[in-house]
Amino acid sequence: SLPLSQASVSRVAVVGPLANATTELLGNYFGWPSHVESILDGVRAEIGVQGVSFAPGCDLLSPPGSAAIHGKIAAAVRAAAGVDAIVLVVGLNCTIENERHDRSSLLLPGAQHELLSALSAAAGQASIPLVVVVVAGGAIDLSMPRDDANVSAILLAGYGGQAAGTAVADALFGKFSPAGRLTQTFYSNAYLSEIGMPDMRMRPTTGTGTGGGGGAPASPGRGYRFYQGPHIVYGFGHGLSYA
Repeated sequence: SLPLSQASVSRVAVVGPLANATTELLGNYFGWPSHVESILDGVRAEIGVQGVSFAPGCDLLSPPGSAAIHGKIAAAVRAAAGVDAIVLVVGLNCTIENERHDRSSLLLPGAQHELLSALSAAAGQASIPLVVVVVAGGAIDLSMPRDDANVSAILLAGYGGQAAGTAVADALFGKFSPAGRLTQTFYSNAYLSEIGMPDMRMRPTTGTGTGGGGGAPASPGRGYRFYQGPHIVYGFGHGLSYA
């Protein structure tokens, strides 16, 4: 489904809590640029403002299930009506992950899964591409979009910096072929039940204890060299190009 062709895609819905993000795209090591392009800005520059609809769909951290969230998600679905493709921008920011704040979950936070489900249904009903763009610096459990038949592609954008909007739009519309390779293993959230956060052992070990005076518990190992368990969503080095 990628790259999107301007011959067949002239109307795009750019939705999601990070679709119009700017300073969030800078990560946490940066100087202050004169301007920052959001991904919404990049797509508008590519096909024209009139061809792009926008709705955030949800906030980054708002919990799912509330009436307010349902209303925002419904507005995102309406923004995606009558378009040729949907670009859903999800992920994290540096209030969720940074050097002084470890995450206790690998799932997308807030109502982002709920938003993805609603837009997947809309894309499937309209038979149009749904591209999920992920803004994040750390690993995320992407098994939900990976296993969704209506999700056409996943683009990991990282924290793209001041020109992230142009860079993502260039990748979406084929001005260059993205060929990045994952620098880490992306586990499913179930991996967290296999290994404790303070456990720094790399190689898998056996053990029957629970830690402390009871002896070390078993460890499944870490990383592409040692972990052989079932909870890998995308392995180290994974990445596709248009070739």
